[in-house]
Amino acid sequence: MYTKVYTSPPDWLSLSRPQPEGQVVIVRRECQVALNIKLYEWPALSGKLLIKWKGLVIPSTANVKTEESRSDEDVLHVSVRVFGADTEREYKSVCDACSKREGKKKGNPTLVDFHAASNVIKASEDGLAQVKFKFSCYPKHQNSNESAYL
Repeated sequence: MYTKVYTSPPDWLSLSRPQPEGQVVIVRRECQVALNIKLYEWPALSGKLLIKWKGLVIPSTANVKTEESRSDEDVLHVSVRVFGADTEREYKSVCDACSKREGKKKGNPTLVDFHAASNVIKASEDGLAQVKFKFSCYPKHQNSNESAYL
């Protein structure tokens, strides 16, 4: 597995919604985040040939139907890591209150709840794929000192 950490959005990634108010993106539980990923602009790994990625595989959450990806070499596997903007702590799960609320609707809740017809998202002709998700818990629920997620 190859992991790369960015401190600012790379050229191949853009926020489709919600639209930022100035430099800040306000996200509520009911607000869906949509990221556009330009797969044909994805950089080649060091010492490797450039690959024309055909799609993405997202984690199977309550709002995603699981399908088998036929060719793991042609797809990128996506995950979202969530950090507190104030404490810089990583958060991986919902709080107890949100777990009870979300669990009534969907079963085992996750902090990042992806939304798609399938866990395999195919790229469009121009190599664009859109990933949609919601946060199932507010930052303040994780820690009273948190104002936002990174």
